[in-house]
Amino acid sequence: MYLVTAKVAAWEEDFPGSRVEWKIGQSREVHDSLVSKFRNNPASWTVSGGSDSSPMQATKTLTGRIEIFGGEEGGANLSLVFGLVPGDEAAATSNTSKIQAALDRHGCVQIPTGLGVIYHNARFIIGSNTTLDLGGNTLKRTATTFQNSIVTESYTSTPVSVTVSWSSGVTATIGLAAHGKSVGDYICIYGTPAGTGTPSTFQGVFRVASVVDSGNITVTLPRKPTASPSGTWFAVFPTENIAIKNGYIDFNTGSSASDMGTMGVIMAFCRGWKVEDVSFRSVLKYCVFTYNTLGGRVLRLHGETLSDGVHVFGPARNVVVDGITGHFGDDLVAVSSRDLTGNWVDVSGGDIIGVRASNLSGTSATALAQIFSHIGYVMDDVEYSNITGYCANATVNVFGDPTDGGSINKLVLSGISAPGAINISSYGGGTVPLTIQSLIIRDSCLQSKTDVSSYVTFGAYATVKKLTVENCISNDALGTSGVGIGLILNGTVEELAIVGGRYALGSNGRLVMWAGTTAGTKKISMDNVSVEGGNCIINKGSTVTDTPQIVLNNSRFKSTYDVLALSSNADVVRHGCTFESITGAVVHVYNAAATAVNDWESGCQYPSTADAKRVVCAAGTYNPKSLDIRVDVGATGVAKTAGNLCFNIGAARGTLTQNRHVTCNGTNYVQVDTPANVF
Repeated sequence: MYLVTAKVAAWEEDFPGSRVEWKIGQSREVHDSLVSKFRNNPASWTVSGGSDSSPMQATKTLTGRIEIFGGEEGGANLSLVFGLVPGDEAAATSNTSKIQAALDRHGCVQIPTGLGVIYHNARFIIGSNTTLDLGGNTLKRTATTFQNSIVTESYTSTPVSVTVSWSSGVTATIGLAAHGKSVGDYICIYGTPAGTGTPSTFQGVFRVASVVDSGNITVTLPRKPTASPSGTWFAVFPTENIAIKNGYIDFNTGSSASDMGTMGVIMAFCRGWKVEDVSFRSVLKYCVFTYNTLGGRVLRLHGETLSDGVHVFGPARNVVVDGITGHFGDDLVAVSSRDLTGNWVDVSGGDIIGVRASNLSGTSATALAQIFSHIGYVMDDVEYSNITGYCANATVNVFGDPTDGGSINKLVLSGISAPGAINISSYGGGTVPLTIQSLIIRDSCLQSKTDVSSYVTFGAYATVKKLTVENCISNDALGTSGVGIGLILNGTVEELAIVGGRYALGSNGRLVMWAGTTAGTKKISMDNVSVEGGNCIINKGSTVTDTPQIVLNNSRFKSTYDVLALSSNADVVRHGCTFESITGAVVHVYNAAATAVNDWESGCQYPSTADAKRVVCAAGTYNPKSLDIRVDVGATGVAKTAGNLCFNIGAARGTLTQNRHVTCNGTNYVQVDTPANVF
């Protein structure tokens, strides 16, 4: 065998009858019979190897079917699998054995291009330091008698019992007799069945930090545990450095997705893996399923499945999914700390840390993306970005387990552009809160399924400590035919920051609205935001008992009825905003339950709004707190509370000779410059 390197871009044979594309600088193994034409054109090709100058060796069977297995080159075997019979289901047994034999040699397993459909009648098992290059061909199952097309070798391994101990810091000791491991090796630790082996800090793929003796090693944990390990523990040596690329996997079935184990590819108990440029057809469950994993990549996957495109299951760290297209019965990408119903008897769940999914574009019968959290497991640093397509349900579902709620530290959703809401709730109407410390929605075109639905919905049992909506826009007139609400705060959103962006609302639209009595909002801020239209921008109902600070800063509000419609208490701060064509009021207090609405204002502009439209107190109690506020101090609901400040615009002014800045002494409003004149 010879190694040929291209100096120019060209299409040329590397094996007889196999014409492939060469890129500049690309090297390929070339069959002996073809090497002379490369040697005769030194301006375009560099040739090395052969029996006279290279350690590369070849085993050749040139009659009938051909198998060529290369020796080591740069530390990796090249297994060139010939002798496959394409398009013939009767050849499935032979095809399966040839490909599996090549995989067992590890290195790069190359299926020649141009063969087409290759039937196989058993799953393929891929081990460490192995790449399967499908060569643009299709691997097709012969029947549904085996559940998966390709699995990792560690998935098929028999786990061994271990002990796990810890006293302090982030170092744990693993007791495993005759482990044979060295510093820098990796080991998978997990508890089984589901629900044992706690806390979750001790589950996952870990690097060996030290070798204590032949029966004990230490590993470094990603965070400090909250308690000592308990339960039953097992270990598997992970499959490492594996890849599947360049071709098609046809699951060859059209039946239902009821069999939970029928996945296309399972990357389990593994580290440093990749599925790249692979299309999946007619898959029952997940195209790619990964769990107990560290450092995986799914790049440019096209799928047709009755369920998920990619499902990342805990424990999982540093997994990247980039580029998903196709038609899915469920989510394009789902991330779950553990299974909802306990179907996976061999999976106990675990932490999800550092998972990225981007460039998702497809159609789904449910949602385009999903996050599922379960209490007892850490979910942190998860991001979905650049999602488009169509879904029958929601664009993104963020769920907590219905029995225990679940917890997420940081979740980022960016570049979302699909008709459908972002739902934050406990799954299936559960009553235990899902808690999210930080949720960021940014650079997105927020859309609703209809103009009477919503952009973002928080269920009654969702708690978000900090929600940031940054540089988003809306492209539809929410609330045109009926009430439509951009952000429904049915659960608890303690702090909401809307930063930048532009929103267009229909005449019945509300941008932010509380619902129910569970909302516990402490602060809402809108900074550098433009809103046009709508019935109101922020609507706080009478049953919501919290008193948030509402800050409007450097923002523009145009052609809306009410900017703030308040039926319960709030502290309002307005600075540097423009209020134009407001037909109701900037601050509208309209319910007796609003016993104390406090309002501060500075530097705002009202280019086309009468003074009377700035503040209206139809019912309740209103306290002006700034000299810039223009209000009739004799109007209904304007409180005579000590410390109130405003510019009085009332016609009945008592002994005031003209409209003046006034302050309240608790009994009367008094001119700031002449205290003797009172009202």
